[in-house]
Amino acid sequence: MLSVRNVENPDDLWIGVAQQNGTDIIGVFATDQGPVFFVNKQRYLLNGNEWDFSVKQKNTQNNTFRFVYNKVVVYEANYKRVTELGVHPYADEEFMDFYTWMTKKKISKTFIQYYTE
Repeated sequence: MLSVRNVENPDDLWIGVAQQNGTDIIGVFATDQGPVFFVNKQRYLLNGNEWDFSVKQKNTQNNTFRFVYNKVVVYEANYKRVTELGVHPYADEEFMDFYTWMTKKKISKTFIQYYTE
């Protein structure tokens, strides 16, 4: 996971996180209207109830991440499960796995507030 904060030019400052999966770059960034989820150049405003993230275990080594917007699956990707949680005292699958982290944000008021400028 990559946290992005460009401080060279304050006008270009933005808050967000991104993850590369194969040739896709996906992530979320803050706007004045609320968080925006992106897949490459496609953007989806996450300020209502028309979106959902899910992670399903495909097998012992892989998971499937799915993003649904307006009841349509707009992104689905298989990825290697996080198995090494490290020694960090707060390390769990949600902490180490970007996709699992995203699934927990649907019900998080803090997430919506943080990603709303």
